[in-house]
Amino acid sequence: MAYGFKTGGRTAGTLNKRTQDMLDEITSTGETPLQYMLRVMRNPEASPARRDAMAIAAAPYVHSKVGPGRCHPSGKAKYHRREVVDSGGVPCIP
Repeated sequence: MAYGFKTGGRTAGTLNKRTQDMLDEITSTGETPLQYMLRVMRNPEASPARRDAMAIAAAPYVHSKVGPGRCHPSGKAKYHRREVVDSGGVPCIP
């Protein structure tokens, strides 16, 4: 047994089997999971419930969350029900 240094195992940066299998599947079909969700969401023949589910699932990958302290670009904030709300209706932390 070696002390103080690594002597075996997978090289740093090498993908595990599960990740490699997933990437092989993506390259063989030519479509990522996000592309699939967007395709189903934009399909007018899909049921509205399925389109809604795909939109909800794809949203975190496409749109970022508003961070704390960010307000409407106009900088105008008004008080509404004990919380600060910008002019667009988005909660704003001053």
